[in-house]
Order: sequence, then structure tokens, then C-alpha cells
Amino acid sequence: MKLLGVIAIPGNPLVSSDIAWVDAGTKRFYLADRSNLGIDIIDAENNLYVGRVTGFAGPNNGATPPPNGQGPNGVLVTPDKKVWAGDGNSTVRVVDVDSNSPNYLKIIQSISTALPECASHCDRADEIGYDPADHIILVANDQPLTATPTTPPTRGNPYATFINADTYKVLGHVTFEGAMGLEQPLWVPELRRFLITVPAYRNNGGSNAGFAELAVIDPKTMKVEKSLH
Repeated sequence: MKLLGVIAIPGNPLVSSDIAWVDAGTKRFYLADRSNLGIDIIDAENNLYVGRVTGFAGPNNGATPPPNGQGPNGVLVTPDKKVWAGDGNSTVRVVDVDSNSPNYLKIIQSISTALPECASHCDRADEIGYDPADHIILVANDQPLTATPTTPPTRGNPYATFINADTYKVLGHVTFEGAMGLEQPLWVPELRRFLITVPAYRNNGGSNAGFAELAVIDPKTMKVEKSLH
């Protein structure tokens, strides 16, 4: 293994980033660049910087945090050349990355994933999965707090939100009571199910006495069918 080259990223030094995604359809690499409040786009065939989609929450570098969580976070690209990205304020952004579109590199939808249980404290919309069979997005809110602020802050229950990828409408939610967080949803085409990692539960909860598990989710019923551990 050896270094082949370096691609310069303009703007602020890249000190806060999250998920990266390589898309075969657009042949580009997408990076959640919190340091520059956007998504960086690289031509993965020619190793060239293409541009940046701005308008995201930005970082929390130990200073005053952005309101209700940092972003961008999770990133993926759907076959219709749309970037879906989790952002602060429990918001999912949809970006048009079709170079032939008049909306190229623009945010075309902002979708709230907030629930009444956490209201304005639902924190960031984080990592994302896509079900191409049913055109459903699943995004995790992994660090919500309770709707009423407390000192110290009180954890809410992490949850995931189902969104129709064609209409951008929220279809529903699934809550993980007592969970300590959620990680990347994964679509398994053979099962036609999502898998999502639950790192741990409080007070020995969950189906695995508080330890980590994989939740198996049916995107049509929007429920956890079983847990793997």
C-alpha cells in the first residue's frame, strides 16, 4: 500500500467529518464535511474536487455547539441521483446531484424527524439506510433528550424514522426504549429487511440483558421483528 496522491479540499481545515459514500451511479465520492458546513463531492474517476453542498449545521468542536446537534452526519445516494444526509435539528436534507438538473448541488427538501417526546431536543438525524425495493429511507436519531430540559440533561429514547424516498413524506417511526444509541441501518435485499445496530441498553434492558444487539426491522410494518445477538 502506498500514497497515490492528495485531493485538496478548499475552505476550513477538515477537522470534523462523518460518513463518506461512494456512488457507482454518479461515480463520485461524497463526504460529510462538518468543518465547512456541507457535503464535499469528489470525482472518483479522475480524483478531482467537484464542489460542495452547503447549508448544514456544522461542527461541535468543543465550543458552543450548533443548535440541537451537528451535521451533516450520515450520507447516501439513491439511484435517482439524490443525496440524503442527516443534519442537526433532527432534519434530513435531500440534495440533487444530477448534473443535468437545474437544481444541481442544491438542497431540494428538508424533512423533520422530530417526535413530540423530544420536541426541539430530538438532536441530530444521524446515519441513513435505503430500501430500494420499497423506496424507503430509514434514518436514526441516536441521541434525543426529553422535551422538557433538565439539569443534567435527561436522555430520551433513540428512534428511527421511515421516509418515502419518492414523496419525501414521513411514514412513521420505531422507538428503542432504553437504548444508548443507534448506528448505521443496513438494507439486506435477501431478507427485504433493515438491520440496525443498538450498541447497548440502560438498566439491563433490551432482549440481550443490556448488551449490544442487531434489530431486524420490516420497512412495511415499521416494527422490529426480532433481535440478533
